[in-house]
Amino acid sequence: MIKLKISFLSLLSEFFQWYPQESTIRDLMLRGNSLQAGKTRIFLRTIKYYQQRIIFYTRKYLKLKITKKSSNRNEDTIFLRGKPSNSLSFQDVFVLEMLKEKRGGFYLEIGAGWPKRINNTYVLESFYNWRGISIDYDEKLVSEFNAVRLNPCIMGDATTLNYHEILKCAPIDIDYVSLDIDPAGQSLVALSRLPFEKFNFLIITFEHDSYLHGNAIKKLARIFLKSKHYILVKGDVEASGFGKHEDWWVNCETLASNRTQ
Repeated sequence: MIKLKISFLSLLSEFFQWYPQESTIRDLMLRGNSLQAGKTRIFLRTIKYYQQRIIFYTRKYLKLKITKKSSNRNEDTIFLRGKPSNSLSFQDVFVLEMLKEKRGGFYLEIGAGWPKRINNTYVLESFYNWRGISIDYDEKLVSEFNAVRLNPCIMGDATTLNYHEILKCAPIDIDYVSLDIDPAGQSLVALSRLPFEKFNFLIITFEHDSYLHGNAIKKLARIFLKSKHYILVKGDVEASGFGKHEDWWVNCETLASNRTQ
């Protein structure tokens, strides 16, 4: 309960530091910019909706009880409150919660690993009909991945790839980016190479492995993503045997603009 309160208060603090306040609207009106003030007011109302959803999800997530059931599709799939999951720390469930169990979404998976076991996108593809692109440096894993999955896995160094070329057929709004490369410093390099100027990445899970490498990579990634207007929904996600290894981020600006369209 203490951890829940701390996480909840931290979330509120992060959120209220970022999104525009009513004073912003008043300042715009005083400057005679009524059009921008109107847009800001609509955005503010919508962002408050996502604030409530984030808070609701955070409360729910921290109280979850895990139950394992058998699955005909994949023996590594477990079910969390009726939702399937193959992720190490339920990243796939987090994505589905934030996107209201969206079907037909699109993902970018950097550091694919195994095609099913401890994989962040298997459930999205197999249960929710998502399209997407995965990337891995290991030739054997890429071959295994492409043998059992519908969506492609590209072999390459994620720190040097041309993401504009890789994503040339992707939608502008990419629902989920999974960043999980070893060592974690490589994930930071890959993150910095993503074309934020062209694509809207709605949700990002970033593996910083601070339990192994200390806090330097985590701090740099947080500075970078906050500069892109992302909200840290859950920091220092832990997994049994791994310690604090990941941060989960949401681009509330993009979610809100999609909501108003």
